[in-house]
Amino acid sequence: MTFRVSKESGVKINNCNMKTVDCMKSILVLLMPGLVSIASAQVINSWTNATSGNWQDPKWSLGIRPGSSQTIMLTNQGWKAVAIGANTTQNFPQSLNVSNVFLGGYTDSFNVLLLNYAGYEVPLTAGSITVGSNSAMTILASAAVNVTNTGNSRLEVGGTVNQGEFPAVNTSILSLGNIGPGIYNLTNGTLTVVTGYVGGAFTGQLNQYGGYNSVSTLRIMGTIYGQGGAGEYDLYDGALGGAVELHNGALMKQSGGTFVGSVWFDGTYELDGGLFTNANLAIPTTDNGYTMGYPAGEVLQTGGTNQTGPMYLGGQGTGDMLYYSPLPGAYVLSNGLLVATSTFLDVGGTVTQTGGTFTNSGQLTVAANLLHYSYGLSFFCGQYDLQGGFLAGSSIVNSGYFTQSGGTNQVTGTTQLESIDTEGIELFRQHCAKPLPRAERICFQRRTIDGVGHPSGRLRCLSSPGRDSSGTRAADVGGRTLG
Repeated sequence: MTFRVSKESGVKINNCNMKTVDCMKSILVLLMPGLVSIASAQVINSWTNATSGNWQDPKWSLGIRPGSSQTIMLTNQGWKAVAIGANTTQNFPQSLNVSNVFLGGYTDSFNVLLLNYAGYEVPLTAGSITVGSNSAMTILASAAVNVTNTGNSRLEVGGTVNQGEFPAVNTSILSLGNIGPGIYNLTNGTLTVVTGYVGGAFTGQLNQYGGYNSVSTLRIMGTIYGQGGAGEYDLYDGALGGAVELHNGALMKQSGGTFVGSVWFDGTYELDGGLFTNANLAIPTTDNGYTMGYPAGEVLQTGGTNQTGPMYLGGQGTGDMLYYSPLPGAYVLSNGLLVATSTFLDVGGTVTQTGGTFTNSGQLTVAANLLHYSYGLSFFCGQYDLQGGFLAGSSIVNSGYFTQSGGTNQVTGTTQLESIDTEGIELFRQHCAKPLPRAERICFQRRTIDGVGHPSGRLRCLSSPGRDSSGTRAADVGGRTLG
């Protein structure tokens, strides 16, 4: 097999005019303070050949092959690959258990550690592996890469990692974009991570084309006030399992494959294909509708299937516990299938449906409330805008805005119109002497609710929750105007 590295694939983030080893030590000091103690405590064994070769070749600065007490550095000038192959694992297995591995290079160089069809018997084991700028690690048909991760050790990627031909990679910490733009391409095999970070000081990208990625927690980071590098996870195929967190506007895209887990929302999740299964969905993530700070989340579904338990959108955010703002939580459904056991649209929560099918087996609640906002009381509500597609549910309770201009809305039970939330009513009474506002609005510009062209069932309009029947109007609205 021939392996070639193109000069254009290098990423330039550093420029050193020193000897290579000294240059890389400087990078360690500037970018990875945690590795300075590792490098000083361990014996450094550096690749010295200017061209490609094999791991077991006598081309190391110590004059011996890599060993358990050594920090291995592939950082010298030139365009090359150092290969771990079948000969390495069969005849020099002891050389594959090392303390640390560091890959990097000059801006006019590119260094690759290539695990090249080494077989599945002997893994490469290291306390930490760092893939710096102008370098890559490619793992093909080889045994596990085990990062034991004691102390500050981790699989740190500021270059590129390519995983294919069914290997296994195990690490406690995976970081993409902390020391440089980091890319991880998972084609097949297994990737097992305890805690992962995508994005940070630099951009981070995890592309999954197949295989299985098992994560306990994967944090995809966005930018803060435009600073730092955004992270992105693209799931094209294969399977992802675990808890994913979207921070500061981070992005996750799924166009195929299967994702079984959860999403913590302060960012965007785009579902274009495949299957997403989760126990519940809160957009953005709050604690029973409240949170410190002002996160925002959205799901853009243009295909695929999202199967969830209870779904909660919107909520209230605060910075000082005195004033509250509605939290933007949006779900846009234009195609595909959305299945939920219940849906609650709190203040700031919106669903816009232009196509696709939404099956909500429980109650759909569109809420409204009065908030201490900008030194006064302001009215906010949830909104459901049905423009097309098919919506099916057992009941609707609406004190916010529900508007239908197209599509089909099939309600098997009742549709109930209420005024604002009882907590908001009490707050309003304490601060205002004005009559309570009528918050509800439900519009059917093109009435196709049960599939035959007219509303069905009974529609109850309540002036507020828990009030007596004197404030209640009820009518059979089988095509007739409410009285």
